[in-house]
Amino acid sequence: MSCGCMRKPEEQARGGRKANDLTGRRYGKLTVLKRVENMKGQVMWKCRCDCGQITIASSHGLNTGSKKSCGCLRYSNSRKQDIAGKRFGKLVALYPLNKHRGGGSVLWKCQCDCGKQAEITVSDLNKGNNKSCGCMKIECQKMVRDRLQEISPSDA
Repeated sequence: MSCGCMRKPEEQARGGRKANDLTGRRYGKLTVLKRVENMKGQVMWKCRCDCGQITIASSHGLNTGSKKSCGCLRYSNSRKQDIAGKRFGKLVALYPLNKHRGGGSVLWKCQCDCGKQAEITVSDLNKGNNKSCGCMKIECQKMVRDRLQEISPSDA
């Protein structure tokens, strides 16, 4: 008799039942790749989301439908939003990239008035967090430096 630590990995599901092999199955946007180490008594699976991200999900989360994506579904409104051609400060949104930043926010390729291109999340564009490729910051720093030189007495 053991506490369960001597069981084979495939038998280490809750309650000592043999865990079903979910490899290759689809759950929402997730495709199960392989089983990974159990966490807190739950059978865990490495999955690839349709957006390309890799995530870890429990059998319970997959089977109950509480885990359907890597998290990108939470941002589906921003994903569906077509901002192509829309201006955000000095930036014009060109096209969405097949890339995401933290939490699944979609990156867009943007063209700046200065000629450079930048990759900015749709949420940052909509919130006004990014209005240029970074050239506005450089311009502002130069203006502040010039102003300080005008204000400071040259003969001290």
